[in-house]
Amino acid sequence: MTISDTVQRYDLIFNSLNYADIGVYTCQASLTVDTGGVLFNGNGSANTTVSIRIPLPQVSISPDNNSSFICGTIRTVSCSVVFTPPLPTNPNVSFIVFKDDVQLSFENSSRVIAIQTGTTGALTFQPLNFSDAGNYTCTATARDSANNPLIIPSSASDEYIATVQAIPVPNITFTNTTGRSLGESLTLDCTVDVLDDLYNINVTSSIVRNGELITSTTGSGDTTAMIMINSIRSSDAGDYQCIVNITQPDINYEFNGMESTQVILTLPTPSVIVEYNATGHLVDGELAEGQFLDIMCIADISQYIDTSVSVTMSWRRNNTVLTNGSDFTISPPVMTNNQYTGVLRINSLRDELDNGASYNCSVSVTPNTPFILAGNDNGSGVTLTVASK
Repeated sequence: MTISDTVQRYDLIFNSLNYADIGVYTCQASLTVDTGGVLFNGNGSANTTVSIRIPLPQVSISPDNNSSFICGTIRTVSCSVVFTPPLPTNPNVSFIVFKDDVQLSFENSSRVIAIQTGTTGALTFQPLNFSDAGNYTCTATARDSANNPLIIPSSASDEYIATVQAIPVPNITFTNTTGRSLGESLTLDCTVDVLDDLYNINVTSSIVRNGELITSTTGSGDTTAMIMINSIRSSDAGDYQCIVNITQPDINYEFNGMESTQVILTLPTPSVIVEYNATGHLVDGELAEGQFLDIMCIADISQYIDTSVSVTMSWRRNNTVLTNGSDFTISPPVMTNNQYTGVLRINSLRDELDNGASYNCSVSVTPNTPFILAGNDNGSGVTLTVASK
């Protein structure tokens, strides 16, 4: 291209610049001048450099799925760059990742895994901690096999803001099914539901009764401790607690939670029989005045009562309450297995008082331990026929 009689310019136009075009370009010129038969030859050159800046990298966090970033879960911060057109040789790409404008170490640690493959660099937080929240950016640097300095590092990427939320409070459920009467079955379930994506967590769920550990189960996710009682005994009554402990050692996370329920049992009504043995007290086949007579009150309580109870027997003649004295001797009940026997001795039968009289024994069973309720009293009686002298 002629600019003037003394100036000429030559242009090298790149219609589509690519990475193969980078380098140092030299423009050389020669000039021959004839001045009255004297030739003057001149040469000159000038250099310029064509360099290319790496495209702006992109920062992404996975898995995303529009879900919240929860402390204790696994997330990967990726920095990637796309070369269009590609570099003439396989590039050696490296990245610098920044959080809040502070460069992060691109090395493995106890909680972070650094991986670089091809044109992508990634930091995997295993797991996330609150300290990982912030604005993430990155820059990319590339060198070809000749370590060409004309490939200029990229500018910083756009920011990716990561907000790390607290681990949701686990859901604890403590359920019991059936079982409010002695001899029935009872099932207690202590269940904790935790976030599915939590990494490397240790979960322990335990069932405690009245401060004593009954059972415990460990796991790494949703965990259930369970007890099944085929036949409830009175010793199974009490204050039950579902205690949950969750830890994540990498982020010093610990959760402790508890739910409670009470198993309150009601004692069954005792069966009562009142009888007497008249052998040796009969005259002509009848009870006779002046003889003593032992009337027995026999109460059967449930075989499933294995805690302390107090059994009380009270006696009446017709509607009159009887007490120890000259007329009567009352022996407290004596237990054999789950049967209690009490004795009322009539010291001397009298026709005018005892003939046709109804002797009744009333039995009450009172629990001596908490979480057990007294049942209904029960009673029975006999009617005497006494012959006068």
